[in-house]
Amino acid sequence: MTLLQAAFYSSRWLCSLAMCGAAAALVGCGGGDSPPAAGTTSTPLTLTGTAATGAAMAGRPVDVKCAPGTGTATTAAAGTYTISVTDGVLPCALRVTAADGTVLYSVASGTGSSAVANINAVTHLVVAALTGADPTTLYTNFTASTASAVTAGSVTAAVTSVVNTLKAAGIDLSAIGNVLTASLVAANGATAGNAYDQGLDALKAAQTSSGTTLAQLTQTVANTTTTAAPASTSFTASLPADLLLKPAATNCAALRTGVYRVVAPKLSVAGSFSTALITVNATTLSITNGTSTWSVTPNGTCRFLGSTGEDIVVSQAGVVLSRDHSSAGDPFRLTMAFPEQSHTVAELEGTWNKLGFQRNAAGTAYGANAATATFNSSGVSTAISFCADVKTCVPVTTETVTLSVNAGGGFNRSYASGNAGDRLFAYRAGGGELMLMDIGGDGGFGLWTRQRTRALPTVGVVFNGWSINVDSQLLVPSPVSTSSNTILTVDSTTGGYTRRASTAVAGVTRPESLMTNTPRNGYTLRNAATNLQNSAGGTETVSEYIALFLPGMGVTPLAVPAVSVFVLSVEQP
Repeated sequence: MTLLQAAFYSSRWLCSLAMCGAAAALVGCGGGDSPPAAGTTSTPLTLTGTAATGAAMAGRPVDVKCAPGTGTATTAAAGTYTISVTDGVLPCALRVTAADGTVLYSVASGTGSSAVANINAVTHLVVAALTGADPTTLYTNFTASTASAVTAGSVTAAVTSVVNTLKAAGIDLSAIGNVLTASLVAANGATAGNAYDQGLDALKAAQTSSGTTLAQLTQTVANTTTTAAPASTSFTASLPADLLLKPAATNCAALRTGVYRVVAPKLSVAGSFSTALITVNATTLSITNGTSTWSVTPNGTCRFLGSTGEDIVVSQAGVVLSRDHSSAGDPFRLTMAFPEQSHTVAELEGTWNKLGFQRNAAGTAYGANAATATFNSSGVSTAISFCADVKTCVPVTTETVTLSVNAGGGFNRSYASGNAGDRLFAYRAGGGELMLMDIGGDGGFGLWTRQRTRALPTVGVVFNGWSINVDSQLLVPSPVSTSSNTILTVDSTTGGYTRRASTAVAGVTRPESLMTNTPRNGYTLRNAATNLQNSAGGTETVSEYIALFLPGMGVTPLAVPAVSVFVLSVEQP
């Protein structure tokens, strides 16, 4: 064969291959109507985005896991990256590792062969809100099965939740669009960052000024996402995410600048209570209510004094309790405040325990009571038990209670037999737990928490607290007192435990015996006792009380039925 013939036949062979390739998309080359062979690839999945910390993350590794498919790339000087994932299918989880070892995460959702996924502190929080866990967990365990939870709807909800949280903290990203896919120009060299990048700068500045780490913020966002139930061990009192980014009082990290809901029970036969919104400036320790502004002064850690003798204490969850009065000479009363939040009735679905203080039939005094109620997602009660003496409960079968959102804040509580004008206010602390405070038209009030089994305390644990005692006239005649106790023994068989508790005499202690989940699940009963020998050699008598621990709030209400006293105990920092 001549070289010319060889070239001729070679060109025919190449032409045949080209024709085959052109037809392959329709019928396959040489295979008639058979489908493409297993293992052939389609268009790779392309992921793009920008990694930034308020400045571009240049030259940093980006890794991705998809469902299925994996890939990696290195960011450019502007923090941008492109990853081609062979056989990749959305959704995907992504991470970038900073020079100091910090790892930030993001997600890409949807369908198709391309997606945008920025990676920064905000997207890191989105993943925490999406999963209710540390973002590392999603990436580490990302498979085709776990990827099913990353839907367009769940991602949108997580983005909305984080953007709203940051907006409440004064960092408004609502105008930039979806933080996962929005245009992000990160500051680098002579290039200034765009509005999105400036938002990242504002978040970093807020973290620095408030002393809040990204790890703290991430855990709180994970705890408080509505897609995740808080862990049964998340009982440590802490602040919600937006407050963690606000200025704190110099003597109290739990008191932050913001708007607070104030509720003040008042004795009134005709029906009366006081509720208002106040603005707290934690930096100047000033409080504004409408056109009036007044200041408080520090009196130890998380304790403050007002100008006319008001005594104010703050739990580590930001719940404020005060023994105060309208003006000098007026009797002291209880005032309770907590950061104002908005909630839906659907968030209240489930079974709740209450401990409260209610006016008697004659309208002359108040006494303790309790209740357990179950609400559906529409806010309608499906079961109610009322415990007039706190301990003995009777099912309520003739009344339906309905909760509905009140435009002025909180909820209305109405009854099928007639609306009593009751209000409820909800507060979610940093551990994810909700607390409800109800206030009745007769001035009665109650505190609610979701029903859960109370665990035994740990031997050796020490509790230090403040106590505010409310009498049968809704007055607080005695100053705020301090208390302490140490757990001595626990009995897992009976659910009982003993402790060494302080007495009214400084330095003197006495033994006490208590029972968890008594008289019902979620409550604690202190056994009455006489002739208890105290540490000074004398004898003591203690009254029975029933307590309802409010997980994550740092506050525990106690009812002492024998003397018609309602006590609010606040854990000291």
